[in-house]
Amino acid sequence: MLVGNVLEKTDAVSAWQLCADKLADWVRSSWLGHQHEGILKFEDAMPEDPNALSGLRAEGFGEVVGLDYIFKWWGGNDPEELGGVVDVIWKVLEDGSITCYRTWIKLAERDFTLALYREEGAKREFNRKCFREAFAQWQALFRNL
Repeated sequence: MLVGNVLEKTDAVSAWQLCADKLADWVRSSWLGHQHEGILKFEDAMPEDPNALSGLRAEGFGEVVGLDYIFKWWGGNDPEELGGVVDVIWKVLEDGSITCYRTWIKLAERDFTLALYREEGAKREFNRKCFREAFAQWQALFRNL
């Protein structure tokens, strides 16, 4: 075992980018794990880390007080057909009560195959990029609430 003895400063990344990367990795790992186990239909849920929420609020995501991710996979008849969805439930404080909003990312089997990427690291980076684009769109929606 090797243990690093240097504390390196990393590039600053926004809270929404961290949330997007975490969600992309969780979705990919969930799908791969279920496929490995032979489970072809499933539903998984994950709440966002409460520590990320204050960062999201500071970055234009309104008064978000909770964020849940629900990944449902039912599969498709071919790799191009939609086979699942990630529902994102935004719990927002409005006028003293919680209002829920829903956004989503729809997925097909082709979104999980390595295809041109040929290695897991490259595919994960591509997925993170796509999920960051989704969060950027959602940030714009929140600014219009």
